[in-house]
Amino acid sequence: MKLFFITFSIFALAGITEAQVKDSLLRGQTPVYQNKNDACLNFSGGTFRNVSDNNNLSSIIIRKGNNQVEITDGERVYKTIRWVDDCSYNLFFDKKDTRKDPLLKKFNKNRGLFVTPTQVIDNTLYYKSQYFDGKKNVIISGKLVKLSSSTDFNQPASNFETK
Repeated sequence: MKLFFITFSIFALAGITEAQVKDSLLRGQTPVYQNKNDACLNFSGGTFRNVSDNNNLSSIIIRKGNNQVEITDGERVYKTIRWVDDCSYNLFFDKKDTRKDPLLKKFNKNRGLFVTPTQVIDNTLYYKSQYFDGKKNVIISGKLVKLSSSTDFNQPASNFETK
């Protein structure tokens, strides 16, 4: 119940009613609303440094449209983005990767990683993300720092220091 209240509180700030949230959740969907947010749109494409507050893990993210590649220590992980609105989205692992790893497949079946921004300051978006690990909801906070507007997925991993 507490998680629902926190989730509802986030959406209430964006003008979503409790009935809309409940209806969407009952249908297995993430609530959708129609607010244009120029500050968030700046983070829908480009190259970013992602830093998680929970474990200080740093990675490079290259995002274009509904696709994202995350580079950590030279390893690339491809993800699909399902945009909820201009700011919030769900991330899912690439189907090719889920065939190799049952844990990733389970992650995707549990609605992936839901990301909501908490604040945008200049070229930095602060966020909270959550996922269900099979037993409980896990909440992670972090930040995306926009490095460039480049959306070239073929950039060599050596172009980025991720440590």
